[in-house]
Amino acid sequence: MKKFFWLFAAFAAGIAISAVVMWFKFVVPEGRVGGMIYSEALEGNIDTALKLRIGDQENYLKDFDSGLPDFVQGVHYLREDEYTRRALWKAKAYYTATGIPVPPELAAIFSNLPPSPRENGFSLEESKSTLTKIGDVSPVFSLQTIDGQNLDFHGKVVVLNFFATWCGPCMEEMPFLEKNVWETFKDKGLMFAAVGRKHSEAELKTFQKQKGYSFPLVADPSGEINGKFATNYIPRSVVIGKDGKIKFQSVGFSPEDFLALVNSVKAELAKL
Repeated sequence: MKKFFWLFAAFAAGIAISAVVMWFKFVVPEGRVGGMIYSEALEGNIDTALKLRIGDQENYLKDFDSGLPDFVQGVHYLREDEYTRRALWKAKAYYTATGIPVPPELAAIFSNLPPSPRENGFSLEESKSTLTKIGDVSPVFSLQTIDGQNLDFHGKVVVLNFFATWCGPCMEEMPFLEKNVWETFKDKGLMFAAVGRKHSEAELKTFQKQKGYSFPLVADPSGEINGKFATNYIPRSVVIGKDGKIKFQSVGFSPEDFLALVNSVKAELAKL
């Protein structure tokens, strides 16, 4: 009897699993849940590819880039809803961040997308809080680091990063700034400063000792430096060209924004 029970249970489980598989294969893809599943899968793959691209793991990326257009088209034709739009916005940002030309078959899809809530790297609220725009002359041309070094921006390509030690996304971004911005470009003419918003020199010296970062740190205890660029939201990164004008700005930490930052630095250094 016990043996019969387990055989029946296994048979029932097999039927249930088959039903679920058939549901997802033939029914779900036609509806809202299918749109959500495929769209979130696309977003996840793009996030992975962007993070890997920072480290240049080419074997994975070659296969991903070649298959991305079909994946994007599949999501687009599956269903038009908020999940699809969100995934397509991320796909569009992927091409922008990486500099990969948009395949012709995707150009029409992207051109018909409504504006992203994070167009140009900012949400509406982040945009309202931003006091500078691309093309503006930088409101700051020199800073003093916590170890007394004077940073003169004139004729230099500069990256400013505004952060706080209590800010989770700031701390997530720091290792990437150290490895992929500071260590990568410091010998190629880049000037970099991480500005601690509302932090004293003593606090930043403790932070530097604990974390071991080698990039220059600037104390901004009153928030005066940060206040020349924005009223709210960190982490915030700004690229200033050798002409003293702002070339790139971003808020928060996302793989696509970070890669766009790196590409902006490369483009500006090429002009030196």
